[in-house]
Amino acid sequence: MSMMNAALRLSQIERSIINKECHRTTCSLMDFIRDYTLVPADLEEAVQLRKKYNSLRQLGESDITEQDAIAVLQQATVIFNRIRAYSYQEPEEYLLKAYPQFPVLKAVDVIKRYSQKGNFKLGPVSTVLKAGEITGIVGENGNGKTTLLRILARLLSYDTGVLEYHFDGEEISEDYLIKHHIAYIPQRLEGWQGTLRENLQYAATIHNIVGEENEKIVEFVIHRMGLSNFADLGWKELSSGYKLRFELAKMLVWSPKVLVLDEPLANLDINAQEWILQDFKSMANSIKNPVSVILSSQQLHEVEHVADNIIFLRNGRCDYSGAMNEFMQEREGNVFELSGNFSSKELQPLFSSDAVQFSESGITIILRTDRSIQASDVLSKLISNGYSIKYFRDISTSTKQLFQL
Repeated sequence: MSMMNAALRLSQIERSIINKECHRTTCSLMDFIRDYTLVPADLEEAVQLRKKYNSLRQLGESDITEQDAIAVLQQATVIFNRIRAYSYQEPEEYLLKAYPQFPVLKAVDVIKRYSQKGNFKLGPVSTVLKAGEITGIVGENGNGKTTLLRILARLLSYDTGVLEYHFDGEEISEDYLIKHHIAYIPQRLEGWQGTLRENLQYAATIHNIVGEENEKIVEFVIHRMGLSNFADLGWKELSSGYKLRFELAKMLVWSPKVLVLDEPLANLDINAQEWILQDFKSMANSIKNPVSVILSSQQLHEVEHVADNIIFLRNGRCDYSGAMNEFMQEREGNVFELSGNFSSKELQPLFSSDAVQFSESGITIILRTDRSIQASDVLSKLISNGYSIKYFRDISTSTKQLFQL
């Protein structure tokens, strides 16, 4: 993930306003003003605008009404024009140590064995987690994703290999200090007593954030995470999606260096998945408190879309660990996944002059070609022959190929 300076982030806010994206606009304004420590009144106004937006959203609706959106975006534009006129100097920590050239966690040939689980072995796994980056762990169920996450979070021992942690420019070896910088959110969340607000205040307090500062940071994260309408509710009154948002809010009040998430998208609807992934990118990209995010998920394409790095596990073995944009760059051919009013047998004559292979994968057809054949070529041939396409995806550089092996 490349570093995002003030000019680039301002251009993204402007684009979200133009595209009438109220959720992204209100979030981005809050994040930008917080990161660059601008006029306190600007931050308060941005927080109140986000609170207003949250109050206008109705459960079950994808967004607010068009009329309400116009009012929110008009106020957002006023705030944006004001902060755009300021002069910005990137913080020294942003330029020197906050971003990807400085790893926060390095794993080398880590192995974990379970003799009581049919001699299951995880690893060897090697990876590097960096501030400002998102790392996704993918693979079928039961292949070691949760085990790896728990090892990296120092919640589970490992047998051989090396784990190194570097926080604030120093290597840390004591477990207590390491855990002090890592937030782990499991797939099955634990319940709590009291209200959501009270629990956030408590989370801030145990991290030595007290008094007026405690109130301000809790107020900020409640509205930033879309919890304005739920602040005074208890655990049993929240849906799965908002329980996850609470866990992320609890993390945001104390700003860990590493955020570890086990299947965070599992119980979310499509809109909630998209918004949570946007939040992960914003957390990672923070100038003031950049985070290294590592998560496991079965939502393969969604994770690949936001991930800087990817780890693919099969039967505990690490088949790939590296940059997402480097996966299959040296491939010999392309791979396409498609479905429609056709069978692979019907398509074979269309591609008889091309070097292609067909296979079935559930309800889709897998078409393997040499690299000279592009997605546009396949689509053009199908359309020109009168076929209706229901689904098409180029998976030439997706780890989904590994699921087919």
